[in-house]
Amino acid sequence: MSETEIVQRIAARGDGVTPSGRHVAHGVPGDAVAADGTLTPGPHHVTPPCRHFPECGGCQLQHADAAALRQFVTDRVVHAAEAQDVAVGEVLPTHLSPPNSRRRATLHALRTAKGAVLGFREGGSHRIVDMRECHILVLELFALVEPLRKLVATHGERQAVDIELTLADQGVDCTV
Repeated sequence: MSETEIVQRIAARGDGVTPSGRHVAHGVPGDAVAADGTLTPGPHHVTPPCRHFPECGGCQLQHADAAALRQFVTDRVVHAAEAQDVAVGEVLPTHLSPPNSRRRATLHALRTAKGAVLGFREGGSHRIVDMRECHILVLELFALVEPLRKLVATHGERQAVDIELTLADQGVDCTV
């Protein structure tokens, strides 16, 4: 590639894709990619709200604005249907979940010499990103992070444990 390309779409795993088929980490439509891989943010590129992005595997697309994210979600559904030979007619506007609305998550925790780490796993890794904030979980679930961290620090083994959290109508369901 000898010149700058513009990212056209977001691929299934969250990379930006140029017309030549080049996949660019953290690229969104409108971003410019130089031959050396330098990414110049375009009109749909935003500053991620979470300090854990992009290490944390809980969110892949916090750098995309609502328009780019909406198109990504719509394209995934349409392409999945077409791959199964399902005719796609009118597509209604895609609904995006607001921040702090995720009611179910599996967190991971590990007792360490200094206490415990608790959070989501880094994308493509077993490393646990020690969560100190979260812009996707409902506040009732995030409020359990510190108490669960203390529980693992005090009673955990030296191997990672999964913590499944669900906010139900009756309250929080927590399985360790």
